[in-house]
This record gives sequence, C-alpha cells and structure tokens, in this order.
Amino acid sequence: MEAETAITKIQSADQDYLRCLVARNIELLYRQYNSNKSHYTQKTYAEMRTINNIKAKLSDNNAMILRADKGNTIVICYTDDYYSKTQEFILNNQFSDIHNDPSNAFQKEFS
Repeated sequence: MEAETAITKIQSADQDYLRCLVARNIELLYRQYNSNKSHYTQKTYAEMRTINNIKAKLSDNNAMILRADKGNTIVICYTDDYYSKTQEFILNNQFSDIHNDPSNAFQKEFS
C-alpha cells in the first residue's frame, strides 16, 4: 500500500514501470523469506519441548517469571504473591488520582 501511494504521486507515464519493479522486488523478497525457512533441527525441537514444559509448570502452579529488582536476573513468583505485593506497594505509598492529563503542561514547560 505504501508503495502504491508513492507511485501514484509520480508521473503517470512511469507508474506502470515502477509497479512492475516493486512487484518483482516483493516477489524476490517473498522467495528469499520462504527459502530461509529451514526445517527444525533436533536441538530446536528439544528447546521447544523445554519451553512448553516450563510454560505448563508455570500454569499448573499459578506462577510467573519476572525480572528481578536488582541485577540482571529473573525470578519465579506465584501470581497471587505478585499481585498482593503490588497492591501492598500501592497502598503503602502515597499515590493520588489525577483527573486530567498533565503531559501537555509539562511539554509546554520544557519547550
């Protein structure tokens, strides 16, 4: 669609030629994409099984994977614990509701 929009802004004498070029390039890209799809290797199947097993265990135990607060690590946490800690954080800190979006005022201030 973007190519057609650009082509319609060019002189009408050149439009058909450019449409053919775009179509040919799209076809080449499509062929390259399909030729790069390789069949899954044994390692890929093993990785997929491992990922599916992890997903199943997380689902069965109502758990989730989260990024840790500090460091470049991940943790596994029960979903209920996560929601209760989040709720506790919101209640223990002094958050307040705002009734309008202050973004425009801040943008004007910094412009």
